[in-house]
Amino acid sequence: MIEWKDIAADWLNEYAHMGVFVVDPDFKVRFWNRWMADHTGKSAKFVMGKPLFSICPEIETRKKSRYYREALSGKTALLAQKFHHYLIPMPAGCTTHSFECMQQTISIVPLKLADQVVNIVTIIEDVTERLEQEQDLTVSRNRYRMLLESARDAIVVLQGSRILEPNLAARSLFGLSGDPKEQEKDFCRFREAIDPDIFSRLTQWHGEGLGEESPPKLISFQISDPNGKKRWMESNSVAMTWEGKPAILVTLRDITRRKEAEMALEAERKRLAVTLRTIGDGVIATDTEGRVILINRAAEEMTGWSFEEALGEPLPRVFPIINQKTRETCENPVEKVLETGLVVGLANHTVLIAKDGTERMIADSGSPIEDKEGNLYGVVLVFQDVTEKHQMEAEVARTRNLESLGLLAGGIAHDFNNILAVILGNVQLMKQDLETPSEGYECASEAEQAVQQAKALARQLLTFAKGGAPIKKIAVLSDAIRESGGFAVRGSNLRCEYAIDEALWSVDADVEQMGQVLGNLFINAKQAMPQGGCIRVGARNETLDQSSGIPLEPGPFVSIIIQDEGTGIPEEHLQRIFDPYFTTKQTGSGLGLATSRSIIQRHGGHISAASEPGKGTTFTIHLPASDRTPVHHETTRENLEPAMGTGTILVMDDDPGIRKMASRQLERLGYRVAVAEDGKEAISIYGKAMEENQRFSAVIMDLTIPGGMGGKEAVRELLKLDPKAVVLVSSGYANDPMVANCTAFGFKGAVPKPFTLKELGQALENALKGKGL
Repeated sequence: MIEWKDIAADWLNEYAHMGVFVVDPDFKVRFWNRWMADHTGKSAKFVMGKPLFSICPEIETRKKSRYYREALSGKTALLAQKFHHYLIPMPAGCTTHSFECMQQTISIVPLKLADQVVNIVTIIEDVTERLEQEQDLTVSRNRYRMLLESARDAIVVLQGSRILEPNLAARSLFGLSGDPKEQEKDFCRFREAIDPDIFSRLTQWHGEGLGEESPPKLISFQISDPNGKKRWMESNSVAMTWEGKPAILVTLRDITRRKEAEMALEAERKRLAVTLRTIGDGVIATDTEGRVILINRAAEEMTGWSFEEALGEPLPRVFPIINQKTRETCENPVEKVLETGLVVGLANHTVLIAKDGTERMIADSGSPIEDKEGNLYGVVLVFQDVTEKHQMEAEVARTRNLESLGLLAGGIAHDFNNILAVILGNVQLMKQDLETPSEGYECASEAEQAVQQAKALARQLLTFAKGGAPIKKIAVLSDAIRESGGFAVRGSNLRCEYAIDEALWSVDADVEQMGQVLGNLFINAKQAMPQGGCIRVGARNETLDQSSGIPLEPGPFVSIIIQDEGTGIPEEHLQRIFDPYFTTKQTGSGLGLATSRSIIQRHGGHISAASEPGKGTTFTIHLPASDRTPVHHETTRENLEPAMGTGTILVMDDDPGIRKMASRQLERLGYRVAVAEDGKEAISIYGKAMEENQRFSAVIMDLTIPGGMGGKEAVRELLKLDPKAVVLVSSGYANDPMVANCTAFGFKGAVPKPFTLKELGQALENALKGKGL
């Protein structure tokens, strides 16, 4: 007797997915694997050696024992059927498995030794799940076939040189039979209908290995159907495995009508594009979702987006618009047109921000695009760049305002200077009569200092009003530089570091105007560093040659450098900072640097700027050095005494206060005085004095006489009467070109209002001695 443990009993015991038991020729159990124990509730130890039919009486009752008896003769039996508690009943309460409705295959196999049956092996396999899967597969195949046949797209499976499973649409489109016997002929028909290059692209394998899955490829091409008609197809092909072999699934959709419509639309679009590209206005068209479908050349230039870049993009991305004043995003015009169906215009002050950040003022309107039935299918925007127009309008408005303001400022400054002249002259006369030191003297001195400050303010008003020709004097600008810097940083979180040559050369300059320039530059530096920092200020002697790169004649110059460490100026703005009205500040006028450059140019100098964003800005001024040395006086009471004189002075001024104050000052200086209200009266008085042989030592004439003859006309007439007449000009327009260049008009000197007693005495002394200015 063969022992099963000697012939792979362990293997059979672990073969747990099916039941295995063995009986000897007497039908006694010799082996009972774990599956049988689990599914019957009877252990191997319990059944071992017992007759099979006593353990499973159902075999006898169902007359299946004959298969075992036939097995003794060497016959193998294979049973496949549905059993209800067949062969071996489940024990009560067992839930391991149920034979109820189990689909089984049972194999009864005799084992022979020397042509003699020595054992019978019974193998029970549960095939319920497999049969259910086969049934599901059959259902799926039928469903697939139904879907395949009902699909409007043509679908074929290519395998080698055969076409498998062509659906109804494919058979109709390519004239295929669909007969499995004609798969190779169908393949030839399919291949002949398609261009070889297209066919190659459709049938090439995806991935690295045969049958490897990959995303489908979309190809558009033309074919000829069985009737010879050209059709446009759109095809997907994907590698797959069909019944264990590599294949390609090809799906083809007839897009002839769509393609013809696209071609007609493209032709119309080209014609429209040619027309639109010749239009100077920007044009952008969108669909109903607000996505760009067309943009012309003018719009490309204004937005910075090319047609290829803009196509399909949302309009706000290609056409971002903001309000110039509030900087808030404007309402999308396309959304408004789509919502209302009406033509919509943009509000005033709309700014278009181009792709590179450039800003343009635009005028815009949006209109709906409708078909013949009135259905809305898009929006067209037409816009113009009105930046220059607005700038010109704004510049004209500014010019007019500035002209009006200039006239007003000039008039105010003139009258202001007349008032200051009366105050300053009388205060100085009072000071001379007061003891020093005394409280009265100190009060008068403070009042005099306040008038001097008001005088500087009036000079600035006049410079703004008329540009102001500089009244130059020999000066070293060291003190003016430090004074301007100190004033700018006072009370702030800034500091100034100075590097000024001790032997700085002198310059011919209007110190007050230079103070205005320095003040503008220090204010710019201050505004560039709101968080604080250091302003580095330098002044040095420098000799320029031809290689300096500065547009000035070679020679000695004084250079002044003011450097901040602030935010810097962008390159696109740096070239325009000296332009009139250009400013990046919300409240700026754009006149500060323009005025500064004008002043420097009138001094024969040059101003330049260098900057790097994030690292600060440096302004450099070059002023021609003077070969003269300024005279320094000790500030004692003695040298403050005015120059005395003798003779008679004629004062011509329309303001009685000025006439009275000037008379007192001249009398204090030792002169006799005669007065006149205008030029005609002055000439008459002067002529009578000549007839009486009582000549005037000098004449002081006001430049402007409202409603009467002023100094400009009067001096010409007076010099005709007496070519040797000594005439000085005096005006509240202290920086009038006639005051600054008085000798060119026949005057011997100038006394700008308001003037001090010392300035009046010095001007008369210089004129009478022939020293001029």
